[in-house]
Parts: sequence; structure tokens; C-alpha cells
Amino acid sequence: MVSENATSRALIESMDTLYKQYDQREIVIGKYFDLTKAFDTVDHNTLLYKLSNCGVRGNAVNWFKSYFSNRQQFMSQQIPTIVLQGSVLGPLLFLLCINDINNSCTDCTVRLCADDTNMFVYDNKNVHDAYCKANQALFKLHNCFYAN
Repeated sequence: MVSENATSRALIESMDTLYKQYDQREIVIGKYFDLTKAFDTVDHNTLLYKLSNCGVRGNAVNWFKSYFSNRQQFMSQQIPTIVLQGSVLGPLLFLLCINDINNSCTDCTVRLCADDTNMFVYDNKNVHDAYCKANQALFKLHNCFYAN
């Protein structure tokens, strides 16, 4: 479960960003996403790859492999993709999986808080240009979510 502090901080950062752009007389388009069943879509191999990229290796990565393996539902069915909701590690592992989203969406500002994602696009020219930038950013964000 995400702490109230993290949620408050994400909201404050988003509002701060909006006010700064407003003060600079820029057009701001915000998109807000609550990813449905986000924790259920995390692929274990992708997550292990990202853990390795963060320097998690050896016994630590083996512990995570063990944590993900032999998970079963009530029907005694293997679970190939899931980060257990309600677990202490769930939000952290999910964020690790999508934390590099800013690398693929460089022309917008992305704020992450568990499975809630906020995207902001700014333009100082006109609404049409901002709208086009927002559509391009949405396409990149979609591809990033799909890849992860």
C-alpha cells in the first residue's frame, strides 16, 4: 500500500508543476491514468531484467526469483505475471518496472505514484501545438506501458 505521504508528495509535485507553467503563461495539458489491475500485468522476466539493470544480482536476484516462483491461486494455477497486491513489495516492484518511463517520454513530464500516472505537456504557442504534443506523448506512453 502506498503511504499517505507518497500520495501527498505526488499531488504537491503535480500542483507545483502546474503552477510553474501557469506562471510562465504556458498551455498545459494533463492526462491522468489509474492503471487497471496494473500489478496483475507485471511480467516476472521483465521485472527480473530491470532488477538486474539496477544492480540487483547474485543471492538478491535469486531471492526475487524464488519470491515469484510457485505462486498459486486458489485453483492451484501457476501465476506467470503478477506482483502481489497488498504485499509490502508490490508497489515498489511495480514502480521499478515502469520507473524508466521518463526515458521514453522526454517531451512531457510524468509523475508516478504506484499505479497512478500523471502526464503533463506544455506549450507556449497555442492549444493545437499542445494537443499534438500530448497525442505524441500518449503514443510513446502507450508503447512504454506495452513494453513493460
